[in-house]
Amino acid sequence: MDAKTLVSELVRARLAELENMRTKLEVILRIQVQCETTIEENEARGYALAEALEGDRMDQGSMLSFDVLIEMAINTLKR
Repeated sequence: MDAKTLVSELVRARLAELENMRTKLEVILRIQVQCETTIEENEARGYALAEALEGDRMDQGSMLSFDVLIEMAINTLKR
């Protein structure tokens, strides 16, 4: 195999690797967007739950943990 053919084959192989990496990155980005959407939806539900349990006394900076909110919701339902 002469040098020109070798270089051509190396370039072709590298382009195939780059295409494969691009495809995998697209999958990762798609999953990341789905995760971010789920997180944002869960945060919104958490804020709504906190608002329902605490009213206007609580702002987003003083959010309680999910465990505390669940406990508060259960205690509210028991009353």
